[in-house]
Amino acid sequence: MKWLDSDPQTFEIIFKIEDMNDHEKNPNKILWNPFRETFTTIKEVEADSDIIDWNCAICNVHIKSKMGSKKIENFICNKCSDSHNSRNKRVDQRVIDTSVRFNKHCKSLLKGEQREFITHIRRSSKG
Repeated sequence: MKWLDSDPQTFEIIFKIEDMNDHEKNPNKILWNPFRETFTTIKEVEADSDIIDWNCAICNVHIKSKMGSKKIENFICNKCSDSHNSRNKRVDQRVIDTSVRFNKHCKSLLKGEQREFITHIRRSSKG
């Protein structure tokens, strides 16, 4: 590196390339995943952020539901999906009710995150 001392442009180029690498979106980059409490890839963090703890509409067992899914299977457990699923022509009222509650819950979570983000932006812009 001593031979580069006389050439500041080379140093600038090296730092610019490194800076560009830091700003690139690398899908294999390892990050802390707060949902699993371990280190995972960015794709796994994004996938885990879409999953919410919920209860089965029929038997009230703990399940994981996806925020963007409106299918019946998203609101019921595996055991209940044998009798209550998307292939049925009729939908149980309990599934409809829990789907409405789920949507309201997701909206409130998103509003809370939005408020938290705006508060963070305001604090960082003051300083």
